[in-house]
Amino acid sequence: PTPSFHEIREKLLEFLSLFFTPTTAEIIILWLVGKIRARVGALPIGTFSLNLTGANPEIASCVIQILGYLCSSLSFINLNCEELNKESLVPILKDLEFKTTPLSVVNETRIIINETTLKEGHLNEVGFKNLQYIQNLVETQTLTILYEIYEREIEVSYPILIISSTKSLLKNTNVCIDIGDVKSVDITPDQDLIDTLRLCIYNSISLYICQGLSASCINLGRKPDQALDLRGDWAYNKHQVV
Repeated sequence: PTPSFHEIREKLLEFLSLFFTPTTAEIIILWLVGKIRARVGALPIGTFSLNLTGANPEIASCVIQILGYLCSSLSFINLNCEELNKESLVPILKDLEFKTTPLSVVNETRIIINETTLKEGHLNEVGFKNLQYIQNLVETQTLTILYEIYEREIEVSYPILIISSTKSLLKNTNVCIDIGDVKSVDITPDQDLIDTLRLCIYNSISLYICQGLSASCINLGRKPDQALDLRGDWAYNKHQVV
């Protein structure tokens, strides 16, 4: 028989709990199923930007590897002065040619920002603008693109995960928590399980699977119109996340 969403969620939680604390695993599930469902003015509804603090480069590498099993589309940005100063993150369409960057990805791509290598330094003009572009992405889920000679902003849905040693340089993430203990478990996950988990994550992003949204909001101390789209069995955790 086809497993229920509740059963799949439990399998996902079990898998993530091999590496993370139960609380961190629950929060990561919410990030995995985040999606822009609507906009109220400039405010996106449904995104779930997450800042995991207390990490180092080794932990960041481990987290990226783990989430790589579960996400069908991932993009990475190393947030440090050297990388930010190199070249613009703005996608460019000019003379019918498209220049790609880590931000020129399809909607619902999970973007992981690794801030664990950030050190003191100076940002040049390119680096400063790149930092602004990323901040806009976190706050408003809009992406700046250069079309010929004109800059345009387009609406996107890129759930952001920031991994950092202390609270991120980027402001206004939805949730900021300490990552806790991360176990480096040398395993080769069963491919059938990974395929099932990926499919269920995809379906939960694509479909409204909860009929009891108001009840979920109440459990998390939110009003229905303040919901971050924490839907169904995925979001019945007992933790106050905001």
